[in-house]
Amino acid sequence: MDPLLSVRNLCVHYAVRHGGRDGVVKAVDGVSFELAAGETLAIVGESGCGKTSTAYAILGLERATAGTIEFEGKALGNADERGRSGAMQIVSQDPSAALNPRMRVGDSIAEPLAISGARPILRRARVAELLELVGLPPGSAARYPGELSSSRVRSRVHPSS
Repeated sequence: MDPLLSVRNLCVHYAVRHGGRDGVVKAVDGVSFELAAGETLAIVGESGCGKTSTAYAILGLERATAGTIEFEGKALGNADERGRSGAMQIVSQDPSAALNPRMRVGDSIAEPLAISGARPILRRARVAELLELVGLPPGSAARYPGELSSSRVRSRVHPSS
């Protein structure tokens, strides 16, 4: 079976100027991995080792200096946001950055469904289902993120099959 995501020899280099001299910071230099559907990959390392640069290059938010990225068997070009929209998303490690504080929780959750063309009745049902999945009552959809208590959200781990 072909991998869902294939990253080969990914490089992300940044031009820098320090002390009047031009240079290059090699944030990512030759990273390769494959990820099958249903698999989870964790990229860990110290601050500044290139984790975010790797993720941003895969998402098309950062320009790769070299390497190839394939998603669902299709090559993704550099900074090709249109080819990636909806297919991949960032889940921020900062919970306060996860939802737009100016949007109601339900609207934030429903936004990608609306973009994909789902009808309003289906969006509402899916929002309710997702809220239940994380242990929030249906009324949470009408609240703003700052009105939710983090102690009310429970984590669920689903074993892989």
